[in-house]
Amino acid sequence: MKHRHSFTATLLATLCIASCATDQKPSEKAAQSPPPLPQLPNPENGPAYTAAAHKPQYGLDLFLHLAKQERQNLCLSPCSASMALALVRPGARGETLRQIDRTIGSINQLNQQTHNTSLPLEIANRAYTSSHISLKPEYKAGLPKGSVTPINFAANPAQASTDINQWVSDQTKGRITQLLTPQDITPLTSLILINTVYTQAKWQHPFLPENTIEQDFRLETGRTVPCSMMNDTYDVRYIARPDCEIVAIPFQQHLDKKEACMIAILPKKGISIGKYLSSLTPAALQNIRSSLAKEHPQTVQIDIPKFKTAYDSDLADGLAATGMPHAFNPAKADFSGISGTPLCIAFVKQNTWFEMKEEGVEAAAATALGMDAYYIGEPVTPKLPPHFKADRPFIWIIADLDPETTPYFIGILRDPTS
Repeated sequence: MKHRHSFTATLLATLCIASCATDQKPSEKAAQSPPPLPQLPNPENGPAYTAAAHKPQYGLDLFLHLAKQERQNLCLSPCSASMALALVRPGARGETLRQIDRTIGSINQLNQQTHNTSLPLEIANRAYTSSHISLKPEYKAGLPKGSVTPINFAANPAQASTDINQWVSDQTKGRITQLLTPQDITPLTSLILINTVYTQAKWQHPFLPENTIEQDFRLETGRTVPCSMMNDTYDVRYIARPDCEIVAIPFQQHLDKKEACMIAILPKKGISIGKYLSSLTPAALQNIRSSLAKEHPQTVQIDIPKFKTAYDSDLADGLAATGMPHAFNPAKADFSGISGTPLCIAFVKQNTWFEMKEEGVEAAAATALGMDAYYIGEPVTPKLPPHFKADRPFIWIIADLDPETTPYFIGILRDPTS
């Protein structure tokens, strides 16, 4: 007999669009598989993987580093950040390579993940290179085919940023239009590596628009703001813990692909999002994902906001603080596999755009990794279904249900009206 629960909680939404590795078989009405995705760099054309004994963090440590500093809505794409770093990896050497590998994990696994998920991903990569450095043939061979694009950074930074932004806008369906500014490009800029990720995913069970009503959303300050709250009751994976409630809302599953879902983590009433985040660790988030993957769906009443958010960030400090400082330090960076000119990473800018509504989600991310040339020297079963009422700040994650994968998007909704 199916358990029926009522889930009412402050939603710390980690929205993870993910492919879920389960034994559940897709329905007969499952959508056809999406077209093949562009390849990431071929590991066989680069240095051997150096972190087989190290368990990847899948970007969760980077998310928590940003989340504990940010006081507004947050939206991050660990997947896009990892794929941008994958573009520089073929030219990394020594400790710089080891730190990158420990940060992003295996490129083979990332390739398999993006090809095996039911999430309809559109991925694009491009390497913009200056004429004042010469890329080594083996590095160019390691990049995705057709991704290398010469550009004159020094002569006209404004035109260079305009050209890059136009390409990014084209890849993200106009959702991200200003990834770079002319000020991001300096006389030292030698290489800019770009990754974009776009998805438009439909729920397995869409919310009915007629059930969407205006309800109060309680901010961390205690003040309430009105928001459009979607509502429905159906079978999903659900976990109740002493400090939070968690649901995994599934997307349409392709016949030959892994299940993908949105994971929402809602702190219990009385626990603020800040307090919950203060003790949250990457291991705890990973434990939530692992537990969900083992759960069987049960009937749950869900109230959750429809919302739209955008976020811009420079991930350089976060990446340096969470495991790869050498890449940003001119005295320690070793990218000798890229060019004879010494290089280090100057910035890792990421823009994201996310919308959740009754029929599904639409999300876009673009990550630009800029490299500068430098000179050396520089439970009891309740009677009612759980009621997951996200009427307060929550974490959201878009990811594969399979916990051994990198989330595509992850964020915090603090205010659905901002």
